[in-house]
Amino acid sequence: PITQALRAGQYGQALRLLEPALEARPQDAALWTLRGVTLARLGRTDESLRSYRTALKFEPRSLAALRGAAEVEYQARRPEARDTLEKILALDPRDATAHAMLATLAYERWDCAAAAAHFERGRAVVDGTASALWQFGHCLFALGRPLDAAAVFERLSAMDPANDQVRFNIALCLY
Repeated sequence: PITQALRAGQYGQALRLLEPALEARPQDAALWTLRGVTLARLGRTDESLRSYRTALKFEPRSLAALRGAAEVEYQARRPEARDTLEKILALDPRDATAHAMLATLAYERWDCAAAAAHFERGRAVVDGTASALWQFGHCLFALGRPLDAAAVFERLSAMDPANDQVRFNIALCLY
């Protein structure tokens, strides 16, 4: 019933169903994770993060709880987001979303070497996100890889053909 309520977008109902379930099984990491999801959908991010962290206390290698916590931390640009994302990659090195998030965090620190490495590993997510492609192209250019940057800006141009800045960057990279 809890997952059905979540799928139906009935977050208040899901939360009401979770409370007695957690009273009966207070150390159930899956229930705490569902509570985190529910609270996040209700916009109660601090409570959501506490629920994810409780789940991780009982099951430290729970990818669902780690991913939920990482999403909340990343959106709020909390400093612990990086550590949480690294934990995800330790368990699932091919997680494209974690790589894409780490890439953006590295870009925001002006660490283009780390950003480019993560952008490359997160291509499945990056290629569909204009801001990530912009950051990726910028980092490749800054790292002295103008032809690689031009290819990234070409992908961005395919998403937004009328963007003069993107076309300028392609020309600059090729020059």
